Amino acid sequence: MFFDGPVSVPFQVGEDATAGDDPAWRFRLHLWDLTGDDDILVKLNDELLDGLSPAGPSQTATGGQWLECPLNPAQVKSGENMVEFTVTRVGESRQTDLIVDGVQLHVDYR
Repeated sequence: MFFDGPVSVPFQVGEDATAGDDPAWRFRLHLWDLTGDDDILVKLNDELLDGLSPAGPSQTATGGQWLECPLNPAQVKSGENMVEFTVTRVGESRQTDLIVDGVQLHVDYR
C-alpha cells in the first residue's frame, strides 16, 4: 500500500474484545522505508492510536519496521474494523514510497 493521502483499510476481528479474562490487546503495523523524519497518524475506528513505537530494530537494511502500541478493548469491535493512515510529514531525503504491508492485533490471554 502506497501513501498518497489518508488511506483507510477494513479488517475483520473475530474476537469479542469485552469477553474473557481481561486480555491484553496490542495493535501492530509493519512499514517499509520509515525514517526518523517521517510522521504518520494512525486511527483505529476513528480513534487516534497514541504511543506507536518501534517493536525491535529494523528488520532489514531497507528499513522494514514493526510499530506497536497497547489498545483498550473498547477500541476494537467484533466484526469489521477500520484502520486509517495519514502521513503528516515526509523526510526531505525520502527516495521511495512509504509502504504498509501488515496490520495485526495481538491478544494475550495471560
